[in-house]
Amino acid sequence: TCALPLDCCLLLYGREFEEGILRDIYRRVVLQQKGSIAISDDGEQNDNEISTKKEMVLILGPSGAGKTALAKTLHDRARKRNDYFVSGKFVMGLRSIPYAAIVEALAELSEQITDRDEIFALRDKLGEEMSRVIARIVPALKQKDVLSLTAFSDNEGRSPSPSRDQFNFAFRSFFRHLCERNNKTCILFIDDLQWADAASLELLEVLATDQDNAHLLIVGSYRDDEIEATDPLLARIREIERSNRVNISRLSITNLEQHVVNELVADTLNMSIDDTRQLSHLVHQKTHGNVFYVIKFMKSLAEDNLLQYNFGSLQWEFDLKTIDIKYVTNNVAGLMLNKLRNIPVEDAQVLSISSCMGSSFDKNILMLVVDFLQESLSLSRNQLDARSLSVQGALSFFKLQTSNVEACIDRDLSMGLLELVSNARYDSFRFPHDQIQEAAFALIPQQSRGLLQYFIGQALVSKLPANQLSKVLFSAVDLLNAGKDDYSAPIIQTPSSNSRVEREDLRREMHQLANLNLVAGKKAMGISAFRQATVYLQTAIRYIEETNGGIDMAWAKQPGFCLNAHQAYAESLSCCGDFDDMHKSIDRIFQYTTSQEGRMNAYSTLVDAYGA
Repeated sequence: TCALPLDCCLLLYGREFEEGILRDIYRRVVLQQKGSIAISDDGEQNDNEISTKKEMVLILGPSGAGKTALAKTLHDRARKRNDYFVSGKFVMGLRSIPYAAIVEALAELSEQITDRDEIFALRDKLGEEMSRVIARIVPALKQKDVLSLTAFSDNEGRSPSPSRDQFNFAFRSFFRHLCERNNKTCILFIDDLQWADAASLELLEVLATDQDNAHLLIVGSYRDDEIEATDPLLARIREIERSNRVNISRLSITNLEQHVVNELVADTLNMSIDDTRQLSHLVHQKTHGNVFYVIKFMKSLAEDNLLQYNFGSLQWEFDLKTIDIKYVTNNVAGLMLNKLRNIPVEDAQVLSISSCMGSSFDKNILMLVVDFLQESLSLSRNQLDARSLSVQGALSFFKLQTSNVEACIDRDLSMGLLELVSNARYDSFRFPHDQIQEAAFALIPQQSRGLLQYFIGQALVSKLPANQLSKVLFSAVDLLNAGKDDYSAPIIQTPSSNSRVEREDLRREMHQLANLNLVAGKKAMGISAFRQATVYLQTAIRYIEETNGGIDMAWAKQPGFCLNAHQAYAESLSCCGDFDDMHKSIDRIFQYTTSQEGRMNAYSTLVDAYGA
């Protein structure tokens, strides 16, 4: 056999126009740097007029169309000028995790800032206060000594949360000082903005509209076919446009036309476009010209021996009729789902369980989760109560053994379904494309998803040491919240002889979940992600009221918790400008608490809100 040569698939096909626009925008940004000269690809100086506005690029298109590949064409250009190119992506289902993509990008940046003089100059410019604010969000910059070492004390975790203005000023200053010292441009590419959290969108607007830093080029991509006109992302983009400070260039890309697919297929097989025309017509028909699926489809043909190299004729051969019959579906998402259904069950379940935790995962944490799922399923088989029967039904599909996880990961790696995270030990992996993650999640039976997510969240909370749990707290709480109703429904809806014991156990667990939401809310406040904080805190309040039989009983039984949660909720609402809801929460405090300190804190929140 002969492996299918896919090197040409790393090239861009049919995007010459868009690539040219990106190149011109990058040149304009470079030209705005004082004393710098932009050089074209043919070596000529570029004398285009310098724009007075900042530049921003948005790449729109369906999943798998090649938005990321197009954006990353700027990577090599940036490297040639010794500029920075960093990227991060938001993840399906994890929209409440603040700044996830920005943290990823800045962690990558920490690896690129290696010049000691540059580091010392950046530390000096930022100072301790701004360094502390930034380190709350991006610990990698602290670990790489990019920020001032004296900025971190044992009391760091108990230091006051920065205000929104302090937070925004710190990050604006970071990027200004990063670029200005050596006249460097920084390209910040943020992928999958349709899944961005509110705090990230606000920070990106702050950075995009900062006219004192023309050297920062923000490039964002999103699936315009998956969001509504009222989506927060589009609202934020409109705000940037209304500022009249930014020239936003939109590059809308679609799936490849048939003749472009034919070029890709011909180059891959080293054949003429006339000889591959019929095959490429079939490939286009099955994949609709979606680049991601074109490549995956070609690989599947080779793996299924429907595309074979003839060493006698020294060319590739294929049977169009057999291909058409075998691959009946014209649904591109179905192609990936069918592929995953045809690999060993345990290999697929490694992908499915990992998909619940995001686009990347740690092998040791995955093994911990699998072990917890095995234990939970084993315990349920010895019980006949409503919850155990529910667990048995929901996890009946689960076959994965902890001892087989590493071998499964190896096979998934060899099939291109996972890849090793760069600069990591052999224990951190990620999905090469979100289409694979989405297909892996779709493999989980619909009726099992909620309970599986709840148990994964439970595994993280109960098994991880405190320092590791802190790093994945938002993910763990999101998983528990997603599966909470499926977990509690059997006990609430199915009375049994042990119902009193079961309900008491459930009440304790829901109180713990309420407390986890409170902790997550306060953590979000600590990094100025106030919109996300309100979601966690509102959930904490709702859970504690449900658990204790209503508002009155919750305040009577858990007065300290209720006061703490309502005070934090009111402060977060104030920071978001939601003053009506803030007043309602403060009114609750005045109505139910007799604590003088609690009432004084509530008054202080009111005063601060009016002062703002």
